[in-house]
Amino acid sequence: MKGQTSEIINLIILVVIVLVVFLISYFMISSPQKSTQKLIEAHSRYEAAKKAVYGFYYTKVPGVSTSYVVLLGYRLVNGNPVYFGDYYPFVDCDKMVTQYFSEYFGNSWGFEVRDIYLGFKKPSEGYQAIEILIPLPSQNNKVEKGYLYVWSN
Repeated sequence: MKGQTSEIINLIILVVIVLVVFLISYFMISSPQKSTQKLIEAHSRYEAAKKAVYGFYYTKVPGVSTSYVVLLGYRLVNGNPVYFGDYYPFVDCDKMVTQYFSEYFGNSWGFEVRDIYLGFKKPSEGYQAIEILIPLPSQNNKVEKGYLYVWSN
């Protein structure tokens, strides 16, 4: 009887030790995965913003022979809407820039230059945001600093 009892106790101790080792290893392995997942999400958000900014500089606006960045530069100098001549008389720059960035980021972006803010209001807390400086052409060969904000939870 003593042998069976000690054998059962040894078996229970072995099961408890294996269970504790399994739980400790599970929590040690799962916590880096969460931080890695946040890093991957931030990297993918940055890559999407980089692609959007590249297109912002090089994509021609439909019906107008300039890029979005030049169009926004005209808007800074002349106000909104911008007059482009008889073929495409007035262009609502704010609407076009808003549509462009909304295609990439939905409602989780904002663009700020001078006293102009386009896009959506930034959340107050609980969100990760990236900020990208976008130089814009202005009067007298000056460059205005525009900031693109992209966020997610």
